[in-house]
Amino acid sequence: MALPTATVGEVRTTGSDTNGGGFCASQPSAGTDYSQQDAPVLSLTDVVTNGTTTVTSATGGFTVAMIGNLINIAGTTFMIEGWASTNSITVERVTGTGTGQTAKVGGAWATPGYACGQIVGGNKVWVKSGTYVPTVVTPNVAGGTMSLPAGTLAQPTRFEGYGTVRGDKIKPFIDATLVGTNPLFNLAGDYTEVDSFQLASLRMCVQINSNYSKAYRITGVGGTYCYYVGSALGASMVDCDGVSIGGQSAFRIDSPSNIYGCTAHDCTLASGFAIGVAGAVLTRCKSYNNHAKGFQISVAATLIHCTAKGNLDSGFVWLSTTQLHSQAISCLSVSNGLYGFQSSLATAALRLMNCATYGNASGATYNLNAVEGMITLTADPFDDPTLLTLNDLPGAGALLRGAAYGGNLSIGAMQQGQAADSAGVTTLLARLTMDRAAALDGVATAAALTALSDLFTAWLAAQPAIPVATVTGAPSATVVTVTGLPASAANDYQGMFFQLVTGAHAWTAARPVAGSSYSAGTTTLTFAGLTVVPNVGDTAILAGSRKAT
Repeated sequence: MALPTATVGEVRTTGSDTNGGGFCASQPSAGTDYSQQDAPVLSLTDVVTNGTTTVTSATGGFTVAMIGNLINIAGTTFMIEGWASTNSITVERVTGTGTGQTAKVGGAWATPGYACGQIVGGNKVWVKSGTYVPTVVTPNVAGGTMSLPAGTLAQPTRFEGYGTVRGDKIKPFIDATLVGTNPLFNLAGDYTEVDSFQLASLRMCVQINSNYSKAYRITGVGGTYCYYVGSALGASMVDCDGVSIGGQSAFRIDSPSNIYGCTAHDCTLASGFAIGVAGAVLTRCKSYNNHAKGFQISVAATLIHCTAKGNLDSGFVWLSTTQLHSQAISCLSVSNGLYGFQSSLATAALRLMNCATYGNASGATYNLNAVEGMITLTADPFDDPTLLTLNDLPGAGALLRGAAYGGNLSIGAMQQGQAADSAGVTTLLARLTMDRAAALDGVATAAALTALSDLFTAWLAAQPAIPVATVTGAPSATVVTVTGLPASAANDYQGMFFQLVTGAHAWTAARPVAGSSYSAGTTTLTFAGLTVVPNVGDTAILAGSRKAT
């Protein structure tokens, strides 16, 4: 046997990983929930277990009100199933054997990682607001990251943050920037869920590699992808906000998933959303101020009521022949560095329907044959450059209101009367600069704090300048020489995308490969082959992302 699937855990910064940490209200004769408090209701040091379900203590103190609570015996939690006397209880499964063991009944756990190692599939863990700082990369241990066990359709495994009342959707902050390698939340088992957190990670904040798993209301800063949806059927992300500072997209979608109301912005040398597996549906998503594309689509996907604004590259970009049968419906693209909507292949199977554009530097569309009902605005439609709420100006926001198919929705992500959360990642990033010595509880060294500060202060101070150079010499399909790039050590530019801009169009060059030479001022980039040979005087913009490693 194991803990009942209806068990509910509690994590607080003021708790302890030696506490019981949970309660099962559905247990017959269940008593009082003692997990929603900092301290245990009973602490013992003389517990005896004999390889059965009986637990005894000469000191005693057990009460009938403790039934349904978890008891932590020497680091392992059990549920109190029955009460015999002040000195004897029964638990839900067979114990080990031992004498003189420590045990605590009730009280919250202290770290989400420890909680995740104690629960079973179908359990729910509430994490109270505060700052949690994982100190080890190992999942499901005290101070570690979280890898959730599989739940079921009827009883998913779930972690949810709260403030003062369970369910209030106030987000605790989990800062994993002192550890790397593992995702902060790994939804590894089917039917797993995470809801209402602020997350910071040197790698990914949330990784979904399981079927029918979901992430809700997450605000994240990731060192690689902020969110990754891998091999998963029926996965969903709802109302998540992300920034990537490691040269990868904030959202990498590699499964036929549903992404609703999510926002990517300010990604360093990367696109906001990157879709790599057919069947994904993005609805009411926003992507703005990213250093590459707003939405990068490499396969057949559907985008509905999405908005791209102020991205260095084009707002919406379809990259390859596998993009066939994609469609963008009632989407909005504004003030991007190249096109509003761009395709690498002219095909009638890629359709734009009831979309709108304004102020894109190279034009509204490029290489798109099936465009239906495109609206060209005459002014910026937004009354706020980051919330992307619509203004009431004629020819701008007013023209988009009620203009979507059906007549009662606006084109783009934000709808009439809809308010947007202005705090989001800005608040999260501010928290990363705080003095967190108390939260770290003396675990982190001065060197670790300095490294952490250097990593995120650099991002906060200013987004890195985008290197821009000029094509010189005699460019060919394999060798392009540019001047003006910063001096670089060998391989610094290898594996990065370059945009080669000429005349009225642009294309993504192949990434530089081994054999490129690097020197101050002049850099020779060797490509595997270009579809179009650039001209002398063309502009080369470093505007892509590093290869995944």
